[in-house]
Amino acid sequence: MKRYDHASAIINGDSTSPTLVVIGGRDKNNQLVNECLLFDIITTGQYSCRKIPLPESVTGRYGHSLAAVTMSPHCVWLVIVGGYEKYEWKDVGGGKKVPMGTFIDDTNRLIMIIELVYSEAGEWIVQSVLDGNDLTSKNYQEKYQSYSKTRTWWMDQLIEYPTEREMKLQRYIQSLHEDLQVAHENKVSLQEALVDANKQVKGDDSNDIMSSVLEEMRQEQEKLNQIITG
Repeated sequence: MKRYDHASAIINGDSTSPTLVVIGGRDKNNQLVNECLLFDIITTGQYSCRKIPLPESVTGRYGHSLAAVTMSPHCVWLVIVGGYEKYEWKDVGGGKKVPMGTFIDDTNRLIMIIELVYSEAGEWIVQSVLDGNDLTSKNYQEKYQSYSKTRTWWMDQLIEYPTEREMKLQRYIQSLHEDLQVAHENKVSLQEALVDANKQVKGDDSNDIMSSVLEEMRQEQEKLNQIITG
C-alpha cells in the first residue's frame, strides 16, 4: 500500500540478511495505515513482504521515529518514539479549513519497544511489546541488564584487535614517517641556505662556500635515501 510519513529501519541478525521494517504512516487519503511490514532479503531485489501483528497503540501513528537496536544475534529491539495520532481538517473560520495533526502525548504510547526474535522457522516474530508502564517496571530493568551484558560480550567478539606484530609494524611505520618529515625539513633548510649564500657571497670565495653547501646537501640526501630504502 502506498504511504508516507511512516518510519522505517534496517534490522540485522547473526545469520539473516538485512530486513527492512516499516511502521505506520498515512495513505493517499491521509488516513492512518495501522500496520507493520517486514521486507526480507532486500539486498537481492527479490524481496518478500509480510505483515507482523502489532497493537494499534504502536502502528496508529505517523511522523514518528524508529530505531533498531541489536541486543543479541537473534534479538532486535525496535524503539518507536513520538509522532501524531490524528489528522483532520479544522475549520478556522471564513469557510477555510486547514490540516491539523494531534501529537501523541500519552506517556504510555510516547516511547514503546517492540522485541523481535529470530525463530527456528527462520523468520522474525514479535516476542513482546513494551509501553511506558513496562519501561519503568522491574522486569524490564532486569531484562535490559541481561541483554546489555550479552550485547557487550557479542560486540566484543566482532572487534578485531591488532596482534603484537601488527602493532610493532605500525610503530615502525610511524617512526619512519617522522624520520622522513625531519629529513624533508632539513632538505628545505639547506635549499634556503644555498639561495641565501648565492645572494650574499661574491667573487672567488663564492665557489668554496657553494661547494661546502652542496656537500652538506649531498650528505643529507644520502641520509634520506638510507631512510627510504632501509
